[in-house]
Amino acid sequence: MLTQGESVKNFLWLSLYKVFTLFHVSDAIKNATLNLKYSLKYRNFEDYLIDKEEWRENKESFIKIHELVYLKKWLNGSDISGQYTTE
Repeated sequence: MLTQGESVKNFLWLSLYKVFTLFHVSDAIKNATLNLKYSLKYRNFEDYLIDKEEWRENKESFIKIHELVYLKKWLNGSDISGQYTTE
């Protein structure tokens, strides 16, 4: 059985461990080294993007729906000068 001094010491080490763990988890979330799947603020960047297969299948309709037809040249790679007009 633990003495009162050992019990207090164990309690302090456990509390210190919890504080450092939470500190490192918080730091990792802020630095994007730890991502939370269901978080709105700390989600993985890739989760915000359209799936590659869905983009390939629906690229034309996405461009038309969001009125981005002027970006078609850029998306096709035919003009890289940065000089685009809304035709």
